[in-house]
Amino acid sequence: MKVLYVLIPFTLLTATQGQAAIPTGMSVTVQPIVGYSFEKKSNPERRERVFIYGARVIAGYRIVSAEAEYTRGDSDAVYSNPDLRIKELSEKARLGIRSTYDLASILSVTARGGGEASRRTTERTEAGVTTNSKSPTTINPYLGAGLGFHLGSKVSLNAEVVATIPDVTDLRQNEYTTTLGLTISIF
Repeated sequence: MKVLYVLIPFTLLTATQGQAAIPTGMSVTVQPIVGYSFEKKSNPERRERVFIYGARVIAGYRIVSAEAEYTRGDSDAVYSNPDLRIKELSEKARLGIRSTYDLASILSVTARGGGEASRRTTERTEAGVTTNSKSPTTINPYLGAGLGFHLGSKVSLNAEVVATIPDVTDLRQNEYTTTLGLTISIF
């Protein structure tokens, strides 16, 4: 199953040096995530655009930080033949580490990795009969890389790709998430 996410994160809060509770050089960033994912689904086989939202928290130093991310996606599809409606809620939580290194004054690279937990809740209505199901929570590793283009001291444009790896022996099963975002530091 391949998943393509288009995310638009903006930094809500960046606490940096000068704050009494945070050591010099350390930062805490909260980024809201709003966008669409394009997911491959089954029964019936289809590709679907799903509105997603969530948040990411990054805490630490640029060279090594902890990250926690939660996203939730809601989809509602109606099919005319047969009379079918499928509502689905998908939730993903990631916990990992990331490292960002400045290559030049306007360019940085990021590597990230950790674990992702995901689950889906589905409500399927066919010919007036509704059935509900929940998938079991699955936990898989993820790895990612990104580029950041600094557009001044407080604004940067970021592009990332993340691979969720459900089976290390069959990499064709990977799910890929791509993001394009704008980070604005307020502090």
